[in-house]
Amino acid sequence: MSARMTALDAIAKHGQLLLTLASSDAPARAKDAANSLDEAILDLSSSLGRVPSDEFKNEAEGFATIAAEVTKLALEIRINEALNKAIILSEKNILALIRLLRNDMKALHERQRSILSAARVSAADDYNDELEKPNPNPKKLQKAASEIKKVEDIWDNLPLLLGAGPGLDAMAQAHQKLVDYAKSPKNPQDLAELIEATDAFVTRAKVIADAIKTIKETNE
Repeated sequence: MSARMTALDAIAKHGQLLLTLASSDAPARAKDAANSLDEAILDLSSSLGRVPSDEFKNEAEGFATIAAEVTKLALEIRINEALNKAIILSEKNILALIRLLRNDMKALHERQRSILSAARVSAADDYNDELEKPNPNPKKLQKAASEIKKVEDIWDNLPLLLGAGPGLDAMAQAHQKLVDYAKSPKNPQDLAELIEATDAFVTRAKVIADAIKTIKETNE
């Protein structure tokens, strides 16, 4: 899951760089956004080193290679070239990563739901077993009650994972708008739509990352 989180973070920062490149003051702000993406790519590359070779790793490595080229162009203030390359060349990898992340989130939700269903029953049974004893141990009751609360808190956060699916679908739709812009005559209306789509792309990525982080933290 660590590699998935770093991939999502890199994708979000990729989107943030696109938004910066499309803005009127891009030259002044591109450096910070490019450096931020560069750091995310380094983190992603490090995480992928611990992942067995599979479709996700291949797509992530392809994206990382293109993103590294884009950050170089952005740092050289070659704005239009960076914007076009970032959108068009990364299209295949970005959409594939979003699809794979969606599948992962669905599988994670089902796995978590199964584990938590059993944990809820077990926690309640432990509490009731102690409560039904002639002389219940207060410390054991408190521990069992704490375990019930912990499991229920995780259960309450479970819908966050389910919501990641539609969020990732929205990211894919937003990225398609970015591709449409890159292939358009790039008039002011196209630019306005690009900024709107990119902003939605980045926002969705952050919401999904926060959901995954919440689930991960409650499991620890």
